[in-house]
Amino acid sequence: MEDLVSGPYRDLAAQSFLDAIPRLIDTLSAATESIPAEDRVWVFYGSRITGTATAASDFDVMMLHREDEVPPTRVGTTYRDAPVTVYSLPWSALYRDGQDRAYGGYFALKLFSPFICTPADEAAELLTSVARFLAPLAAEAAGRLDAITRTRHQILADSYLAFLDIYPDFDSYVARVLEAPVLASPWWRRQAQVIVEAYQQAQMIDRTVDGRYAYSRQAAIGDLRHERAIAAARFWAFGAVCHDSDVRFPDFYRDKARQRTTVGQRQRVYESLQRISCGRAGR
Repeated sequence: MEDLVSGPYRDLAAQSFLDAIPRLIDTLSAATESIPAEDRVWVFYGSRITGTATAASDFDVMMLHREDEVPPTRVGTTYRDAPVTVYSLPWSALYRDGQDRAYGGYFALKLFSPFICTPADEAAELLTSVARFLAPLAAEAAGRLDAITRTRHQILADSYLAFLDIYPDFDSYVARVLEAPVLASPWWRRQAQVIVEAYQQAQMIDRTVDGRYAYSRQAAIGDLRHERAIAAARFWAFGAVCHDSDVRFPDFYRDKARQRTTVGQRQRVYESLQRISCGRAGR
């Protein structure tokens, strides 16, 4: 197992989930055998990784391959009576989602959340798509606060706020994983390291002489309002296609997201993110 599973969050992942991965991959391989894809990379993310899952929670999976002519698709199956959602897509689709927001972050933003992957040594490439999608939006979030240099915690808070600016329902996930105090969360502290390193690798931020960070020219964005609007439109359009072209998909997504959190929980985490981004929280 040590050689099978990789990723910057591996040591924080629930051991029960790590132990299940070989059997889970067997199940997923059978469920996706009609998809002609070789050199598969399996990526696992969501509540099963962070240990916040219930018995009825989905297994969230992405399956990447190198066959560009095979379009992205959603496959549903089960593992030990629990639902499994698999998104199968070529690497080129993930690249386009990161660079051009081609799917509105439907794929790239899944990798902003903690994940593990197999085979090993694919995490850096996965995180590049996150950086290209989200860092320019995070830079805009920081700019609205008249910020110049940022700590890694501020960079991460900017990123969460940029994400929530487009998809407010993500606050339910944030509230489950990052209970107050946010800065004490091991997930937050690891993610601050992972995301900042990904942004640096993608040349979206630069290290400053005082040990902080500044968003680079690479993170510049043109028409912010347009970019946010078109990203959201692409996200919901593709999501609806993946759910049998059901126009109710946005409501389904929202209702499911809010089942396990209260308004107060979501508001507290959102306020914590704002304090961190503004530099009003302890380091």
